[in-house]
Amino acid sequence: FRDRWVEPTERSLSPTSLVPGTKGKKCKLITNCFRMVWSPKASINHYHYKLSRPDVSPEEERQILQQVWKRLEEKLGVFVVRCPGHIFSPTELAEDVVLSTSGGAGGIAPCDVSVMFCAKFSADQVNQGMMDEASVVAQHLVKKMAEPMRHQKVGRRYFNNCALEGKAQLTIISGFYVALNSLNKAGPMMQIDVMHRALHKRSIIESLQSSLECDPL
Repeated sequence: FRDRWVEPTERSLSPTSLVPGTKGKKCKLITNCFRMVWSPKASINHYHYKLSRPDVSPEEERQILQQVWKRLEEKLGVFVVRCPGHIFSPTELAEDVVLSTSGGAGGIAPCDVSVMFCAKFSADQVNQGMMDEASVVAQHLVKKMAEPMRHQKVGRRYFNNCALEGKAQLTIISGFYVALNSLNKAGPMMQIDVMHRALHKRSIIESLQSSLECDPL
């Protein structure tokens, strides 16, 4: 995981104008929502990692982390990295760790990666939605558990598309969306939406357009 930061500009802070014809339209939404409950003994240890070369680019940072990945697995077992600067793992280290790299392809200079303990999130904190940066751990778990539903078959079975006329194969497209939200004291809420349409005589584009305009199929 990597956090993205975009410098705000006067243009980005200006109010977004409404697209003509969209105001007042109603949209029907169907979602699947589940609650994730951490077991009482589960906890998340939050570590900060620091590079001895602070001027590295995001691509260089990725390659440096790849070089020390195996040694991180030996120390932590399982873990999730959130760039820049965060590592989360259920394993608690007895002391801080310093891992050195010998450089790599593309002229990357040697670098030291220091891993330092920062905080610990208990199961009660997680279940109350107090995860802060550690929310990426729950996102990672959601993606792993819902991975079998990541792709849905869409083609002649559901749609009558001219481009597929006379062909029997199915087209595989991405129809999977995961959102993880913290709703006050309700804890982490997992939302999974899988695209599915019943049999009808419309193309994919026409069906999606009708759905957005709330036109029943």
